[in-house]
Amino acid sequence: MTKKSVRVSLSAVVLGVVVWLLIVSLLTVRSFNHLQQLQFSQAYEEATIASFLFWPVDQTLARVNGDIALWGSSLRLMVTSGELGAELQLYLPEAVNGNTVAEQNAQRIAALLPSFQTQLRGWLQAYQRAAFFPQLLNTRLPTQAQQLLQRPDDVLRLSQEVVDTALYLLRGQHRLIALLQNSDELRATGGFMGSYASLQLTNGVVTQLEVQDIYVPDGQFTDFVQPPPGVAEYLSGGKGFRLPDANWSPDFPASAQEVMKFFALGKEQSVEGVVAVNVEVVEELLKLTGPIYLPDYKQTVTAENLSTLARADRNQFFPGSQQKRQFLQSLFTFLKLRLGDTLQQKPQEFIRLFSQFAERKDIQAFAHAEQLQTLFGELGMTGQLRTSGSQRYFFSVESNVGINKANRLVTRTAELQLEATRTTLTLSFQNQNPITSLKEERGDYINYQRILVPAEYQVQQLVVSNPATHQPQQLTAWDEQLITTVAGEQLKQIGFLVTVPAKSTANVQLILSHPDLPFEKVMLQKQSGLPPTPYHIQTPTSAFDVLLEQDILLDLN
Repeated sequence: MTKKSVRVSLSAVVLGVVVWLLIVSLLTVRSFNHLQQLQFSQAYEEATIASFLFWPVDQTLARVNGDIALWGSSLRLMVTSGELGAELQLYLPEAVNGNTVAEQNAQRIAALLPSFQTQLRGWLQAYQRAAFFPQLLNTRLPTQAQQLLQRPDDVLRLSQEVVDTALYLLRGQHRLIALLQNSDELRATGGFMGSYASLQLTNGVVTQLEVQDIYVPDGQFTDFVQPPPGVAEYLSGGKGFRLPDANWSPDFPASAQEVMKFFALGKEQSVEGVVAVNVEVVEELLKLTGPIYLPDYKQTVTAENLSTLARADRNQFFPGSQQKRQFLQSLFTFLKLRLGDTLQQKPQEFIRLFSQFAERKDIQAFAHAEQLQTLFGELGMTGQLRTSGSQRYFFSVESNVGINKANRLVTRTAELQLEATRTTLTLSFQNQNPITSLKEERGDYINYQRILVPAEYQVQQLVVSNPATHQPQQLTAWDEQLITTVAGEQLKQIGFLVTVPAKSTANVQLILSHPDLPFEKVMLQKQSGLPPTPYHIQTPTSAFDVLLEQDILLDLN
């Protein structure tokens, strides 16, 4: 063979290698892009081809080169992720709609989950070894994902919790209760629980979704339970603590367990968990699915008119509670069918919405099963009280005890004046309701207000607007108690009545003393069901304006 022939052959080999690398690179990038866009079938197909082409290099060089190991591991993870995602896309709509054909997908998903966990563990190990590709990958990942990758143990723990929870739900029978909370009649965990949905899962398939009025199980219980402060004076009517008011604690896990206890007493047993869903969730889902026509009622339900159809006074919803139940049953049956289609057509929109619901506490969840509760915690859905270690902690909790729907037209602002040994909290409520917003219902907002602070804080002065004179009135008595959260932290709860007449404003000023505290961080918790609330925070050296849309730990430095 001549030197020229050798050069041509070498050039051909080099060109072939370059073309081969370009093809593998192109397929890898395309597969990654498909995964980001939740196009799992396409991602699986292209990652499978790329993995096959890359196999010789992966087998020979991965042990000595971290970047080669990461490339090969990425392809294997994308193959598994694509296959798993494709199965999920087929499974979820069928499972939501109650089609038992989804059980076959559930079995395949259950078989793929351990493999996914194994591939993820190998990928994280390769990611830590590699030098070049992690930097390239980070340019294509959101900041939050980049930060998470710096904590591989957390990634593995979270993924294992997701796998364990999925396997748990995909096998056997599980019963959950979804509380439908009306935030127009605000309560501590989001709103009055007028109705609930009983959800039955069998091998990962929704086999029952039945809507019922909250007073049905409540009517099965005739004993007396001592009500907590606030309920005793303004809601119990001498009948004690009852199921409709059982979501009184602002610590959602505590309220959820109270609710489950009352459900059991009301002959609703074998409930594994409780999910609280604010009516705003249904409105947002209707925006996603589009209007739903209910033929039995000759009515089209939209995000815009849901408030008119489903937020009326609890005694005037429709003549008779059965009509209320039947209307909601029909709505949720059709909504369930639409959601099945939406999960296929707009998966990214659905994921985005779900994330927002969790952040705003429009969805909160509790379960006795450790697998479920751990995952709820990771997803930020527990709604539990938490100080995050901050000595400056505040949680303003409202409860509408006027038995009306005044909250829809009530707004509020808050101001915190932080000093070394004293804090002043000022709340201002603006009630835009007309005097008769609904037939035979006044628009006054009667609010049992609670302020939660660290246990060592002491009330120095409490001034509330007098509804009769509209002048400030210094209170000499209020409800005060130490509570222990589900997380084991001790807080002080200060409760008192604030009446905000229709078309008027009411103010609250609470002055608290406490030990000398540094100006480091302040923890503010947001109440479920409240719209974003403007907070002005003042320290001796700085000022902050915060729109409280979710729990926030604010750095004061």
